[in-house]
Amino acid sequence: MFNRVTKIHEREFEVLPKSWELLHEAIVALARFTATYRECPDFNRMTQEQLDKLLEDSFLHNYEKEKLKKRLNEHRLSYYQKREFYHKMNEVRRKISEFHSYTQKNAIFLSRDLKDKFKNR
Repeated sequence: MFNRVTKIHEREFEVLPKSWELLHEAIVALARFTATYRECPDFNRMTQEQLDKLLEDSFLHNYEKEKLKKRLNEHRLSYYQKREFYHKMNEVRRKISEFHSYTQKNAIFLSRDLKDKFKNR
């Protein structure tokens, strides 16, 4: 019996840091999403090479990159900003879901007071 309890407590020392890490990642993603200042590319001043490099390194899916390329310069920024909004929102959802799923799956290894604290986050 004592050995089983000891193993559960040992597992808590693995679960707690991972839960904390996932919570931190969710908070950072949320902070990025809600940031009031965002730098946006100036599509009107970009050369084709600059645009290609930006898109190569961007978060956009390939079909979104193609749609952006087909837009006129003055319409590219609004399209880019809309897509950025949805990508960041989805990242927040995914991070929160990862945290929630991991914590729920491993809740048995956390003390009641730790479980309660994570529930309130």
